[in-house]
Amino acid sequence: MTELRTRHLGPGEYAAEVDEGENTTHHRVVVTHGLIEDLEIPDVTEEQVVRESLGFLLEKLPNTSLPHDIDLDELSRGDDRYVPELQRRLVG
Repeated sequence: MTELRTRHLGPGEYAAEVDEGENTTHHRVVVTHGLIEDLEIPDVTEEQVVRESLGFLLEKLPNTSLPHDIDLDELSRGDDRYVPELQRRLVG
C-alpha cells in the first residue's frame, strides 16, 4: 500500500514523502499557476494537483524510480496523457 504525504514549501512548491512498503522516498514537486489554469477546473488547489500527479506517476513507476525533483509543467509537455488523466482524477 502506498502512503503519500505532502507539505507546502512555498508558492508552487511542495515536499512529498512516498512510502511503498519498506521504501520511503522524498521528492520536491513544482506546480505552476499556468498548469492549474490549463486544467480548467474551478477551485482546484495546488495540493490536489500535486497529490493526483504523484498518483499518476506511481501507477507507472515505483517510488524509488521517481526523480527527486518533479516539475509538473515538464510532465505535461512530455506525456500527452497526463493532463487529460489529471482532469479525470480531479473531477471524478
